[in-house]
Amino acid sequence: MTLRSIKVSNRSSFTGFGLLSSLLVLTVSLGCQQHSISHLATGDNESCCELEEIKIVKKETCCDDDVSSSSTQVKNESHTHAIDYEIPNVTLVDQFGKNQNLQQILNSEKPIALNFIFTTCTTICPVMTTSFKGFQKELENNESQTRLISISLDPEFDTPEKLSNYATRYQANTNWLFLTGNSGDMRQVHDAFHALTGSKFNHKPFTLFRKSKAEKWHRVEGLLGIEKLIDAHENIVKEAS
Repeated sequence: MTLRSIKVSNRSSFTGFGLLSSLLVLTVSLGCQQHSISHLATGDNESCCELEEIKIVKKETCCDDDVSSSSTQVKNESHTHAIDYEIPNVTLVDQFGKNQNLQQILNSEKPIALNFIFTTCTTICPVMTTSFKGFQKELENNESQTRLISISLDPEFDTPEKLSNYATRYQANTNWLFLTGNSGDMRQVHDAFHALTGSKFNHKPFTLFRKSKAEKWHRVEGLLGIEKLIDAHENIVKEAS
């Protein structure tokens, strides 16, 4: 974990050698890895995700389904880049146990929204997947043809059965694919899309959009809520009426 700055503001009262600390403000730069933060007053451990300017009052975490709360203030800027990716010609397996050629799936005439997650991640992945769940509902309401795809960053653990259970937990429909594969093929995929910077625990949140195979991918960096996903979809891949 890299701490860019730490400011500690204490309002203290002493009873013997006791110290009560009321406020801890951190500015952090993290990946998906869980990190322990020892509170001066309680000694509680907290985990945070790839977010910036996190104010923690007493006991809070920054990776709830609702990214911001009354006691956790988050500034999470998103940035978009148009990129051409060379898609590996590999065969992966979806949550239904069906083989899927990645080039055929991604070189589609229909719009695609793509992210990278793993099922045992407890920080940014649940937030990203919850956002996709809400985004899926919005797409259904608008009868959109956009396909959602989530690719595992942990193929050794994320078997099709594990992905099926994960998909069920987030009420994924058949238009939302979860993909895994053997470690060699998955490494090609991760490298092609620059999905990892070292360990899976250090992956950063981003979402890829593409209107069709004739278009470039648009990489939106940052942890996107449902509204931001909808806005990005409308701006980048909204189908012509």
